[in-house]
Amino acid sequence: MLAVRPICKPGRARRDGTSVIFIQYCLNSQRRILLNSGIAIPSKFWNKRNLKVSALLDRQFGEPNELNRQIRDMVRNVEELIELANNLKVDDLISFLKDNFHVPGFKRN
Repeated sequence: MLAVRPICKPGRARRDGTSVIFIQYCLNSQRRILLNSGIAIPSKFWNKRNLKVSALLDRQFGEPNELNRQIRDMVRNVEELIELANNLKVDDLISFLKDNFHVPGFKRN
């Protein structure tokens, strides 16, 4: 299992039928964090095997290649944050990620 990977859970569908794509980081088997990417698609267009948006995605939800690029960039960003936290010897990596992962144009509550 990959430590950092994008996931889209069909069981977490919103009222409009879309599911949020999260960036998941597994610190260990007991501790993990889901970081909201700000991207939501109908889960049937999530390729679980390849961990990316299907090319068949209806264009009203976005352009698949662009969404996949954004997701790859977010995964890289999380990996860089983890590396930074390790270099800084951060004690609570989960809190560090929560505090420092930001998606441009996305407002957290």
